[in-house]
Amino acid sequence: MIKKAITTTVLGLVAAINVYGQGYFNPDTGKWRVPGTFNLNNNFVPVGATEKAYVLDITGKPADKDLTRIAVIYGNDGYLTPNGDEGVPLTLDGLFFINGLMVPVDQIGESATITIRAWDILTGLSWKDTALRTSVTVTINNLGGGLVPPATLANDSNFRGLDLRNCLIPEPSTYMMAGLGLVVLVMAVRKK
Repeated sequence: MIKKAITTTVLGLVAAINVYGQGYFNPDTGKWRVPGTFNLNNNFVPVGATEKAYVLDITGKPADKDLTRIAVIYGNDGYLTPNGDEGVPLTLDGLFFINGLMVPVDQIGESATITIRAWDILTGLSWKDTALRTSVTVTINNLGGGLVPPATLANDSNFRGLDLRNCLIPEPSTYMMAGLGLVVLVMAVRKK
């Protein structure tokens, strides 16, 4: 009888581990955490848009795959993509394809918030060192796991692309010319 109870308990634990995949128990919440899976791929046209959810360079064209890096972060600098601040290159110009990313959730089907960063390596090899960088916060819904397929940016998120033109800062000479123009304008008004 005891042997049967032990066998049943062990089989129950094995089944629980299979159900939760590579999950773990979080003592802070008293709940099991499981890996919610999603695929990161921007090769789609967002609803209401006219072109794909590209990573755009400073000219507004799809960013060069050899000069642009991306990184995906969950929480406080918890990188989901390899290489940390050095990121990974785009797969094609303006496009990335990264499959099998996971974030911890209480149950499959939940949502998670991630940050997708993009930068041009001509001004710095890492996210922290570059001058041309941008990021967007994205909510991924319906995270997959087990028999549930992974979520995707196209079907399960609010991602609309990344644009490096958003991070352009005028050069100091531009500010100097604007200031000089303002001084000339003030002097002209005072003369009248």
